[in-house]
Amino acid sequence: MTRPIQIAATLQAPLLRLAKVRAALARWSERLPGSRREPDLDGRSLVIAVVRDGQGRPLVTTTLTGPDPYEMTGSLLAWAAVQAAAPDAVLKPGAHGPVAAFGPDTLRLGAAEAGVHEVREVSASPPPLIAARASSWRRGAEMDATGDCLRFP
Repeated sequence: MTRPIQIAATLQAPLLRLAKVRAALARWSERLPGSRREPDLDGRSLVIAVVRDGQGRPLVTTTLTGPDPYEMTGSLLAWAAVQAAAPDAVLKPGAHGPVAAFGPDTLRLGAAEAGVHEVREVSASPPPLIAARASSWRRGAEMDATGDCLRFP
């Protein structure tokens, strides 16, 4: 798969130097869904991760919530850049995932700084639920007034 991509990139490079081609691509990309997407101050992120064994049985599940996906991504990238540029940073050369680069404890602190936190378990008597914004959450999702307890119908 790498070779076809390399060939396509080589063939398209001269085309992308042409102002008319770049202008046409810019006009076309403006019509794509989400092309004018901006951070939503009321938006939230929801991340559900499931670790499964070799037979596909769930072993561990965690749920995280945080700010609008754009804000969360920007905050996490800025935090990582500051960490990597710190004078005492010890990073091996090469590409690293966030856990390998910073370790789980430091990454957890960085995520908290970015407004990402683990969703607490829903108690037997959860607080009254309010409907979440359909544009920011999966349709039909609900959360409590603090934004901590989630459930899906």
